[in-house]
Amino acid sequence: MTTAEMTAADLRRYGEDEAAAWVLRCSDEELERVFQVAGYLYGRVNPLARACATAAVYVCEGAPRELRRTRRKPQTEPEGPLLRNGRYSSLAVRRQIDALPRYGIGPDLVAFFDDGAAGPPVAGPEPARAVGASWRRPDFAERDDRRAQWTTWIPDDLEERVRWSVRRIGAADAILPHTFYSVFPLAPDAAVTEEPTSLEFLQAAGTDDRLVVEIKRREPDGALRQYVIGRPAAAAETETETVVQGEFEHRVRPADVHATADAEELFVHYLRHRDAPAGSHLRELSEFSSPR
Repeated sequence: MTTAEMTAADLRRYGEDEAAAWVLRCSDEELERVFQVAGYLYGRVNPLARACATAAVYVCEGAPRELRRTRRKPQTEPEGPLLRNGRYSSLAVRRQIDALPRYGIGPDLVAFFDDGAAGPPVAGPEPARAVGASWRRPDFAERDDRRAQWTTWIPDDLEERVRWSVRRIGAADAILPHTFYSVFPLAPDAAVTEEPTSLEFLQAAGTDDRLVVEIKRREPDGALRQYVIGRPAAAAETETETVVQGEFEHRVRPADVHATADAEELFVHYLRHRDAPAGSHLRELSEFSSPR
């Protein structure tokens, strides 16, 4: 772990005075992006100081290149105070970005430093093309027993991530099982430093291969209504089944109980259409609905 001040000192030693001035005034998101890119570069670019300086130039300028100097100037500033008293990115930003795979590592960076050794360029957020430019934000966030966090904006990665999370609900063999999982669309003006939240969502709870899935959505009249999503046969059934969620039990209809694979498909459909599949039986949970 390093700091903005330590990175600035390294940049100056490599002859990158403009990037050194920038890293001291950049946003928390940009600083964390520097650290994420440096983690990727370290091992490809050594020593660590060079990796951090190279990452800072990349984020600052928006394109990969070698540093102006191959050897550092002599050190004139003691490292201790720069590390003890320096600036790290905020915890809120780190928590959000930790949820995003290979954040800030663009295909141009991979191609420039790997030279094809690592295979085809990976998909990833494009670096900002100018200082202060906004990063591409996800459309969804997710929540489970432990936390709420942002997801990735890359469609294929998002769908695979959500499938994996659904498979962890109540799974006895999961490393980090949870009793419920939800995804929800983010407001257009949601800030990365905020804990994500939404009044609309898709959620699932239960145990492995016995899941109940619910949707809360805004109806044309402006009301928010929450429904259990079932198969069409649920229309003629009564609540005779029990789905266990930790210490709680939910009484549901037989056609409301979903196998894990079926629940995965409901989540993927929601990511693509923000609604339940056509033909689903929706049983309203009036106690969780609200008028407009």
